[in-house]
Amino acid sequence: SGKAAVIYGMELGGAKETVTGNNINLEGNYTIGIASRAKELDVKDNTIVSSGSNVGSPSVWESIPYETTGIKAIAGKVNVENNNITTTGNNSIVLTTNDDVNVVGNYLVADELTGDASVSYVPGNATVKDNVPAMKKVNVTASDVEAVYGENVKVNATVTDYEGNPVSDIPVSLTVGNKTYTAKTDKNGIASFDLGKLDAGNYTLEYSIDEDGYSKESVDADASINQTDADIAIDINKPVKGEDLIVNVTAPADAKGNITVSVNGKDYTVPIKDGKATISIPNLGDGNYTVDVKYSGDNNYEPVEKSLNATVEKAIIVSAPDVTKYFKGSERFVVTVTDNKGTYLSNKTVVILINGVTYTKTTNVNGTTSIALGLNSGVYNVTVTVDNETSNAVVTILSTVNGTDVVKVYRNGTQYYATFRDSEGNYLKEGTVVKFNINGVMYERKISGSEGLAKLNLNLGQGTYVLTAMNPVTRENAANNITIISRLIENSDITKYYKNATQYTVKVIGDDGNPVGAGETVTFNINGVMYNRQTNASGIAKLNLNLPAGDYIITGEYKNCKVSNKIKILPVLSAKDISMKYRDGSKFVATLVDGQGKPFAGQTVQFNVNGVFYNRVTDSSGQAKLNINLMAGKYIITSSYNGANIANTITISA
Repeated sequence: SGKAAVIYGMELGGAKETVTGNNINLEGNYTIGIASRAKELDVKDNTIVSSGSNVGSPSVWESIPYETTGIKAIAGKVNVENNNITTTGNNSIVLTTNDDVNVVGNYLVADELTGDASVSYVPGNATVKDNVPAMKKVNVTASDVEAVYGENVKVNATVTDYEGNPVSDIPVSLTVGNKTYTAKTDKNGIASFDLGKLDAGNYTLEYSIDEDGYSKESVDADASINQTDADIAIDINKPVKGEDLIVNVTAPADAKGNITVSVNGKDYTVPIKDGKATISIPNLGDGNYTVDVKYSGDNNYEPVEKSLNATVEKAIIVSAPDVTKYFKGSERFVVTVTDNKGTYLSNKTVVILINGVTYTKTTNVNGTTSIALGLNSGVYNVTVTVDNETSNAVVTILSTVNGTDVVKVYRNGTQYYATFRDSEGNYLKEGTVVKFNINGVMYERKISGSEGLAKLNLNLGQGTYVLTAMNPVTRENAANNITIISRLIENSDITKYYKNATQYTVKVIGDDGNPVGAGETVTFNINGVMYNRQTNASGIAKLNLNLPAGDYIITGEYKNCKVSNKIKILPVLSAKDISMKYRDGSKFVATLVDGQGKPFAGQTVQFNVNGVFYNRVTDSSGQAKLNINLMAGKYIITSSYNGANIANTITISA
């Protein structure tokens, strides 16, 4: 008899241990009547009471782990017969050895288990039988489940004996929240439960067995019920302008929450009642709308968003078809007015705006009215208004004279062509006389062929002209731009210094508008002298300009096409007249510049005064200076450089 934190009534470890006829009574925290690691243990005719409170975790070390039980053997062969064992532990006997085990004919009572069911052992080489009070040890297992709201939730628990064999016809209880279900196991040891439809959320499934003759067992599993999609149906009416747009939403009957409808930037929200919601949207104009429907969702249903199209029809339908006709054709612009059901509306005021002019008309019994289209050829936008309902149309007046602008090279073969039709679009007949006016001159030409075509040669000088083609049948006139391009292009006025490298150039183009290439002769006339020059491969003709300083007009000519430009030759040599007294030290100064107008240093300038020649070299400023030691009088001095000559007067007083 003993009482402590951890008590072993006997702790055995020999080769062969025999325990018979003992009375072992233990009280404490953890108590074991007989603890053995012997190679062979024989226990008979003993009374063992092992009363452990099983509180806490004592800080002790034993080679045989502590717990509360009657007998615990961790090794060797074990034989237990005709003993009376009572314990507060989970098992009356605990055998973890893998050797032969024989537990027969004992009275065994544990905390909740009795008889064979109270023995914990390793299946295999074990015989456990005829222990009383009789109770069968069972195990219960169950798996977690996951479902979606709206599904029938079906779950199972499996019951087996200590050897893993199914146990049939045993009641199993299942508690979910505050509701308990009971089912018996089938031949496979399976107890099945139909929980019906559970609200979305997480549940604990508490399975238990509390049946006479069986060990008490319990196990928990988890059930996760997820939200489901809400299947919502949306119906939208087709109102006429002035009526409400009505949106009917049908959701599952048990759905809760709100329906929000968004139209034209405005939200409308109503709660769902009995799975339905109706939203009325007033004051919408006619036209097409996008209707956004949102369901807020609830515990069981996820939120839903849908977009649909809706149409608010016009109360009055204004039909104003586009019109395409030829100038002065008989077609009219027709307007038809009906209600939204197609019934013609008479005596309706129709306002037609076209080309800046407003026409007010009234529909007849057929709901129609019209206006004549006496417009010039062109495209016109039309606005039709009836009772604040507006319709737009396009009127196209086709020209009965059709020509195109012409860009041509001077006197090449290009001609002007125009096509003429009557007001019905038919080509004017061959031989019909039409007129052309260009540059103030009137020309008559006849239609040639079956497609209303007339032509006019364009033998004009270079420049831009307006050509007017006149239809004698419809009286329509049409204008086109005619551009005559010179055969000589890229020419320009020139300002240059005497005898610099600048040339006068022109580019010659042929009938096709492209440069002519090499070998074409261009004649230049400048200062009354004619020069012929040949074009290079780029079609460019060049003329050197070795003229004295002054202003000139140059004319280039090719195939009777002429262009003129101004040529300005700037002097490179300059000086001023001087007045001086005899031998007062004055110098005559001539200034020389190069071909770019910059001072030209180091060059020899020749002076001729009174028949005597003097050579002077220009300084860094381009100046050549000559001392004047002449008698009183008036002299002419000539300055010369590279063919350029200038004359000045020197006046000497006594």
